[in-house]
Order: sequence, then C-alpha cells, then structure tokens
Amino acid sequence: MLIFMLPIIALYKIHAIDGRVEELEKRVKELESLNQD
Repeated sequence: MLIFMLPIIALYKIHAIDGRVEELEKRVKELESLNQD
C-alpha cells in the first residue's frame, strides 16, 4: 500500500510548494507595483 501512496504524497507536496511559490510571486508583484508609485 505504501508504494502506491508515495507518488500521491510526492505530488501533494509538489503542488503545495507550487502554491507557495505562486503566493510569493503575487506578493513580489504587489511590492513592485507599490515601488513604481
């Protein structure tokens, strides 16, 4: 059973990291827009 679960856990972790990266990119863009003003 664990052999089948590992890929699912790995994918979940990758998606979680991608979500965090997207949030960071949004914050960076917001900061850049504030600096432009």
